[in-house]
Amino acid sequence: MTAGFWMPAYSGTSEADRLEYARMLAMKTDTAILALIDVFRNTSGAPMVGASSPMVISTREKSRWQRCRLIHFDLRTLGDAAAFLRDSIPGGPTVQRAAVSLHDAFEGLEATEGCDQVVSMIEAPDNWSPWQQNYENSARSFYRDWYTQLRALHEANRSFIRTLNTALGARAVRMPGAIQPRAPTLGGGT
Repeated sequence: MTAGFWMPAYSGTSEADRLEYARMLAMKTDTAILALIDVFRNTSGAPMVGASSPMVISTREKSRWQRCRLIHFDLRTLGDAAAFLRDSIPGGPTVQRAAVSLHDAFEGLEATEGCDQVVSMIEAPDNWSPWQQNYENSARSFYRDWYTQLRALHEANRSFIRTLNTALGARAVRMPGAIQPRAPTLGGGT
């Protein structure tokens, strides 16, 4: 299952192919980041109050966690692509340093694991006893860290695009705008 942002394994053979792969990585990373922000826009930024079991959680909330889980899986494929490019990207040392920073930012994006965990809790509640405590702990941990980590990835991707564009020339990637310093949840965070 995918949210539509997954990155295939590299199958090219030339420097031009690697640069095109890097271009695709940069664009998909930006799109996945914006999609994840939209998932949690205008949410409370906290676990659902009184959720003693998955039956109490609304369909909308369950869908939010499921969408986040799918984006999380896609982000892992993007991270794999960044790992590949970290060691093999053409374009000189500046582009290579930016590729290393992008890979490191993907490695630092740990909070989205919480989406997978919460969906697992919803799907198999008997494996997570006491359910409410596990759910609240996972959701709080996610809401505490996700946006800071996502912003770090966003900034690393912008830096990567900035340096990659010098190597891409006419195939340059549109520079994404900066994202807000505060989470899009109600009140701007938790």
